[in-house]
Amino acid sequence: MIDKKEIEDLGFTHLGSRWWKNEDDSIRIRQWKGNEIDIYRWINDEDNQIHFRGGLIDINELKWVLERI
Repeated sequence: MIDKKEIEDLGFTHLGSRWWKNEDDSIRIRQWKGNEIDIYRWINDEDNQIHFRGGLIDINELKWVLERI
């Protein structure tokens, strides 16, 4: 399971309740139970799109997905 520190080491800020945002708040990550993660292209609280939803086991998989968004 990817832990909080690993996500923060990628430059994301923890918002609470397993939500993170990048520096310019254009990408948000939501971590669910276990390895389930949603990655959003974030425009504002009312306009956002899921660009990835699935299970990621380690930080390298998360990095791979983020490079392609």
